[in-house]
Amino acid sequence: GELWHGRELGRAAKVGLGTWLGILLGTVLKLGLAFAMLGLFAFAWFV
Repeated sequence: GELWHGRELGRAAKVGLGTWLGILLGTVLKLGLAFAMLGLFAFAWFV
């Protein structure tokens, strides 16, 4: 996308890397939150 719009390769690579890191971090945080909620539910269920 960035490269197609006439941006230079270095800037396009930096934007792409930032995008992938954001997606990865968001996924990890969502999974962490999901497991925390499951753990809290299991704790409340058994205690």
